[in-house]
Amino acid sequence: MERLSGAELGILAAVLPGELPVGRLAQATGLSMSYASECIRRLRELDLVRTRKTGLAVLVCRSEGPVMAALAVLLTEGSGLDLSRVLAGPGLTILPHLLAPGRTTAEILKRTTLSQATVRGRLRLWRGMGLVVRESPTGLYRLEPGRRALEDFVTRYSEARNARLLERMVPGALIIWQDRDEFLFSVASGGKVDGFVPAGPGALEDLGYDIAHSRDYWFGGPAGRPVGEEEALVQTMLIERGNPRPLRWIRSGLKGRRIDSARLLDFARRYGLDREIAKMLEDIDGAEKVRPK
Repeated sequence: MERLSGAELGILAAVLPGELPVGRLAQATGLSMSYASECIRRLRELDLVRTRKTGLAVLVCRSEGPVMAALAVLLTEGSGLDLSRVLAGPGLTILPHLLAPGRTTAEILKRTTLSQATVRGRLRLWRGMGLVVRESPTGLYRLEPGRRALEDFVTRYSEARNARLLERMVPGALIIWQDRDEFLFSVASGGKVDGFVPAGPGALEDLGYDIAHSRDYWFGGPAGRPVGEEEALVQTMLIERGNPRPLRWIRSGLKGRRIDSARLLDFARRYGLDREIAKMLEDIDGAEKVRPK
């Protein structure tokens, strides 16, 4: 589980204007040299700082990656906001779940190893700070829409965390789509990938579709849920944009009442294909209405 400490946030704020030696960083933040070095090592693993050696000195500067760029904006524009109460501790674990459309407390607990007291306490704190809203009647918690700098940082961090996880488990894999802690990725064809479930064409093949593909597609996420027919069809449509085969499969499944149109549309919204699927449903519905009885 990735975490930031208050000391690490202090180091990030200190190197925001420019490069500093480790010794001066330790002095500026009131840390011992050994602890400052440990914090810098962790920040390097998160790709938030870079180091270089010149003579006997080790210089530290902020990373040029997208996560640090977004965090720099948050540190600059978030004046008056106590980021140690937002990002430190379990903050990095909970925040990605609050990206739109948000999640309930029960869903966050299911997807993390955090205690109920920790999650509820942090959500209560953030609501009081005006960072989080609870939607009624769904009970979904999500980031306050007006907090653009925080939302951008959390989005970039979530994407980078997924990429680090996948690189450790499946080096060379390519993420095609992601939503908070779930992602669709591809690898060269060649057998099972432990820890993930078949997605897209592979999931359809398991469901009885006679297809062949040059790459394997897999779905990852802590829930470990299987990919059903409706979701696999939408994934294949996303993977093969412009290919008429997924469209024909979807039309056939809808007309034969084999797949559920509501579930199909729900997954289409998740994968950003709601316009295409909604138009298809309208066309099929229109054809049904004019068909002779």
